[in-house]
Amino acid sequence: EQKAKKEMQTQISENAPTLNQAKVVNTIVNNMIRNRLDASMNMSNNMVAVGAGDEEESRIKRGLWMRGMYGTNNHGRVENMTGYRGTNKGATIGFDVEIDNNILGIAYSNVHSVFKFKNSKNNDKELIDSHVVSIYGQKELPRNFALQALVSASKNFIKDKTTYSYGDTKIRSNVKHRNHSYNAEALLNYNYLLQNKLVITPNIGLRYGKSRDGIYNETGINVQEIALTMKENNILSGIVGTKVKVPLKDVLKFNNLGLTFQGAVEHNFKEKTQRINRVVKIFDNTFKQDYLIPKQPKTSYNLGTGIIGSIKNTTISLDYNYYLNKHYRSHQGSVKLKINL
Repeated sequence: EQKAKKEMQTQISENAPTLNQAKVVNTIVNNMIRNRLDASMNMSNNMVAVGAGDEEESRIKRGLWMRGMYGTNNHGRVENMTGYRGTNKGATIGFDVEIDNNILGIAYSNVHSVFKFKNSKNNDKELIDSHVVSIYGQKELPRNFALQALVSASKNFIKDKTTYSYGDTKIRSNVKHRNHSYNAEALLNYNYLLQNKLVITPNIGLRYGKSRDGIYNETGINVQEIALTMKENNILSGIVGTKVKVPLKDVLKFNNLGLTFQGAVEHNFKEKTQRINRVVKIFDNTFKQDYLIPKQPKTSYNLGTGIIGSIKNTTISLDYNYYLNKHYRSHQGSVKLKINL
């Protein structure tokens, strides 16, 4: 009996209901929005500048765009927290208005994620269905500078399916809870155009993220009662990076063709530690677990490449992103279609 209780306590301690998986979704969506803004900047750099004595009416462009994505991620074990492997798939649809290369837009994203825990012999996993609304913009500044900004709010519906072993008995647990996340970031870019139309764009910025959990409910055979207390998580980080656009010759009906490369380093200045208090009753036995979730690694890296081109009033781009830190790796591929209305 004591051995069974000890094993149960260990299982509960390893499967902490953290906020980290929801952050993965936020990173994915933010990448898709940033790629939209970068594409606009790349297209504008291909245009011939208007001379000081020329006159040009302010053109208002309206665009509808869609992006589909698929990604994989891998998180290693950290202290007593088990690692996971995951897949993400989803789509974003957005609408924006562009006036003289200044952009204001809104987008909706839906991402479905599956995270499978590495220590599980019973196919334990977490499912997250995320709904994200983003408002984004870009403002051209004097001397080839440009400011990009993004704010987003997401609601994540989370399901955890876990099987506990209590002696010879298998206990299936189903958890449902909700998570709300809010993100804001701003990037200052400098566009340096070389004679061969190669564009180098260094950038620097800040990012702030906030997550908190809402209603939590766990049910299952022999699971009589559960209580959970979670505090919100906040992260403030700085970003330094570079983007490069390499022009290509027009092929067939495609024009404004180009290859894009980017790299960025993100450093966490401040992170509020997650503390979770959990009480589970199984077979009239009470198990208490106080979690102190390890902080995220201080430094993360984001690398990416892509190809972009236009046909008449339609822009098409293919992009790939690789995100990594000390414990985490992810690959994300996406395709975007934008139609100028």
